[in-house]
Amino acid sequence: MYYAVGVYSEASGGETNGIPVFNAPWKNVVATFYHELNEARTDPDVEQVIQGGRPSLLGWTSRQGEECGDFPVFEANPLTLVFQEVPIAGGGTAPVQFQYSNYVHGPEGPIPTPNPPSKYRGQHRKTQ
Repeated sequence: MYYAVGVYSEASGGETNGIPVFNAPWKNVVATFYHELNEARTDPDVEQVIQGGRPSLLGWTSRQGEECGDFPVFEANPLTLVFQEVPIAGGGTAPVQFQYSNYVHGPEGPIPTPNPPSKYRGQHRKTQ
């Protein structure tokens, strides 16, 4: 069983808890779990590697060991470059975190047309 624990992020009374990017704490929680969902898909066994397991259990990590969701957060200044509300199909918006894109070698948000397949398709390629 895999699970993630997300912090309740807010800025209140001059105190900061977690990574408060949005003005509504629930939006920060949603963006946190969007981040965790993407990492769970690319690195479900990261904890095993941290505890001494085979590096081949990792899916996507940078050369510095950052997961696909962490890299954009560490690179963004300000955080609103990678944490944004995006339109959803049924109308309205949803708070998300943009993930690392091999195509642009950095975080990339919604684009109107999918990027062409990577020339590294089928090969394990670590960047940065």
